[in-house]
Amino acid sequence: MPYKRVTKPIPFPRAFGATSDAAILSQAAILLLMEPGLGRNRVMLSEYRSARRTLKVPAISATGRRVKVEEVESPLRLRPLSSAREVIPARRFRRLASDFAKKPNHLAAASLMEACLRHPHPLVRAAAALSYFGLTSEPSRLIGILEDCTQSDDDLVRAVAATGLARLAPESPRLSELSRKTTQATAGPSAHTSLLIHGTWAANEQWWKPGGNFHSYLLNGIRPDLYANADAFSWSGIYSPAARAIAATELQAWLGGHTIQNPYLLTHSHGGSVSMLATQNGLNTGPLVLLSCPVHSIYMPDFARTGPVVSIRVKLDLVILADGGGQKFSDPRIREKVLPIWFDHSATHDPAVWQKYNLPSVIPS
Repeated sequence: MPYKRVTKPIPFPRAFGATSDAAILSQAAILLLMEPGLGRNRVMLSEYRSARRTLKVPAISATGRRVKVEEVESPLRLRPLSSAREVIPARRFRRLASDFAKKPNHLAAASLMEACLRHPHPLVRAAAALSYFGLTSEPSRLIGILEDCTQSDDDLVRAVAATGLARLAPESPRLSELSRKTTQATAGPSAHTSLLIHGTWAANEQWWKPGGNFHSYLLNGIRPDLYANADAFSWSGIYSPAARAIAATELQAWLGGHTIQNPYLLTHSHGGSVSMLATQNGLNTGPLVLLSCPVHSIYMPDFARTGPVVSIRVKLDLVILADGGGQKFSDPRIREKVLPIWFDHSATHDPAVWQKYNLPSVIPS
């Protein structure tokens, strides 16, 4: 993650107009928390109410009215999105945020979101596009912004944009490109009881593969039995319930083909969902470690088939927020460890974070 990690977010409206890493990440979180319809069940609603209070996000009443583009573009003197990218100075974002704080309504929210589609930072543009989708009268304009942001070299920008794109336009050809697998990593030492399972869009990332930084960290002292051959389990990483269900059956078949029983599973993001589905399908596992795993009611482990379950997460994970899932498991059989870090979906597979917060002591032995 190319940002300084945030331990204290900046609330609304002060975050807007500032340019620090904490401000950019806070702006993205605030915009995502403004998404109409966020919190589609009681658990999530309560969870995100707390985050809204911390970040002082204005509440918008649910009128169902969509704001016409001309209602905001014209008063703000903004050029259409189809023209050359417009550079908006920071003071304008500060003013729009202050206006919204004084008079929180749909038009003020749409004005801020419309301006943020032209923000200099792609993370804020992606968050604005996702949140604005349910408010603007012309949501199709936003697909191009999300597609463009999936081209970013910034992992967090790419993950937020791709997750939003998959929710809003699953037919986008850009998503097929993101989930296309490349070749596997080179072979490592053989071990057969622990397995590292990646999440959405991560099939081609290196951190989880044999030789990758997190895999190597776990293998060299934390889990020396971690599977390290070139054919380590991988799934499509496509963002859909169907892809996760297919991956769950593939995981069972892979383990059976490798004669691995009761594996210790370390999972990231929706890799945890895949693993939980597999236990529902009859897979017996040892301990299950869920790193930055989105909470959805359809994904829960069969506790009779798994060992201890631990969830390790950050505060208000932006990718989980874009996913529309919850952040906190409510079942007391899942032990939670919340890191004093905000927003960063990748923090839980960073060896430096594991060392700093002594996470080896948190996971089952």
